[in-house]
Amino acid sequence: MTDQAARESWRQRLGRRWRSSAPGKLPLSTYVAYLMVLVPSIFWASNVVVARAVVQTTPPVAMTFWRWAGAILVLAPFALPKVIEQRALLRQHWKWLLVFAILGVVGFNMLVYLALPNTTAINATLIQGCIPAAVLCTSWVLFRTKVSARMIVGTVASFIGLLVVISTGSLTVLTALHFNHADLLMSGAIWVWALYIALQRRMPAAIDPLVFLFATAVIGEVFIGALYVSQVAGPMGFEAPPWKILAMTYIAVFPTALAYYLWNQGIVKLGANAGAQSQYLIPVFGALFAMIFLGESFHWYHGVGIALILWGIYMAISKQSAAK
Repeated sequence: MTDQAARESWRQRLGRRWRSSAPGKLPLSTYVAYLMVLVPSIFWASNVVVARAVVQTTPPVAMTFWRWAGAILVLAPFALPKVIEQRALLRQHWKWLLVFAILGVVGFNMLVYLALPNTTAINATLIQGCIPAAVLCTSWVLFRTKVSARMIVGTVASFIGLLVVISTGSLTVLTALHFNHADLLMSGAIWVWALYIALQRRMPAAIDPLVFLFATAVIGEVFIGALYVSQVAGPMGFEAPPWKILAMTYIAVFPTALAYYLWNQGIVKLGANAGAQSQYLIPVFGALFAMIFLGESFHWYHGVGIALILWGIYMAISKQSAAK
């Protein structure tokens, strides 16, 4: 073989190796799935700001009830025709629908809204940052889902980036943290949410995603409504000025109806462990929203923390994406 032929053969082998590992080889459906978990992270980041303002003067039961009542009204025109068509499937899988309703509609939201008025933003963000790790643990315990070294490294790196952002780069902030009973409620919420995410693989595939969301919302609302009606005549009643109605409408449409619809489908396509990594983006978008709408400044710790989070997410999902 001549030197020229040898060089050409080497180039061909190198080209094949590069093309086989190039991210462009991922199917379009995978990119769409990542978009499906990215968009909810944006909505949920905005929800942290909006809901924190509302929950200060709104009882948690009422907050959860009206959030999902609004979401059901938004979903109903689109979902009801399909619900009628798939009513036999809904009866067949009612047990799983009940489980998802209790976890994703009732349990997680109630615990978060009970905790928010009595915890700090730093504590809440720090605890929510444990969601990807909680999902890894839950998936392994329930299904023995394999966790790669890259995913562990990526999860840890993203969590360190989260610490950098919420501590403003100061170790003193972290050492001064104090936790109370509300933080226990928030910790309970992340494990409920981790279980909801891990169990997505048990979501009945034959049921349309829109029908699934509508059915679990209605089932969950029955439980929340029972609690709300039993307390609304007492101290749980509240006033609803226009700003609060507008805020609750936003929460019902975007962080609830649209976010849950996209999230459920994205998790099914990507898997719980990979999809849950997007939860680290919530504080990233939260920081960006604070800069845009609240006039906060961009500091070095934002750049370092965000870079670590993005690198960690890439480490956690890149090999799995290539495998898919």
